[in-house]
Amino acid sequence: MDSRVGPVGPPVKIGVVVDGVSEFASLAGLYSDLEALGCHQILKPTKADIQPYAPIAVIAKQCSPKVAQFLARGANTVLVLLDREQRNECPGEFAQQIAGAIITRVGAGAQVEVVVKDRAYENWAIADLDALRALPGRFTVSKATANAVEKNKADHVDALVLLKRCAIDKSYDKVADSKAIMAQAKAHRIASHSRSFRKFMRAVGCPVYSAQSRLP
Repeated sequence: MDSRVGPVGPPVKIGVVVDGVSEFASLAGLYSDLEALGCHQILKPTKADIQPYAPIAVIAKQCSPKVAQFLARGANTVLVLLDREQRNECPGEFAQQIAGAIITRVGAGAQVEVVVKDRAYENWAIADLDALRALPGRFTVSKATANAVEKNKADHVDALVLLKRCAIDKSYDKVADSKAIMAQAKAHRIASHSRSFRKFMRAVGCPVYSAQSRLP
């Protein structure tokens, strides 16, 4: 029997625009794991100077040149990652409004998606406690920290406070420590405790979350 299913099309390429130095330095540490889970090809992130409390029009203006660069390089879709911080807007509506404002700037037909981290990148870092446990000389994970994060509660904690509490000897370093954590992290473990990370996985084509991101 001929098991061939026909020619495979070119890979879908996802450009990623981030708003922080931690993401810029460490997010790519997850790429090989994400692609092993069936996600699209994700390009090296680029950083835009995005102020988290700026008006939507200003955020779109700051992101648009980076988005346009990815599109010019052949990205099929550009994903913009933003911290929610303490903004009160509904994350979904906020994301849609920013995406629409960016598309208005870069051109109709551009594929742009915005994912709002709830509430910051550190919430994704704390979501995989096994990654911290794999760095015993740098972090210790207490039962109280585990109870605060698991199950599916990482988006609702003050992640930076918890990471500082876990850090041994010196304070948490947003760049060096996020790189170390993401080098040990597994996407499915982060996703099990962070809905906003599940939204990210859906946006980059993870088959498990292609239909929804509500359930881990």
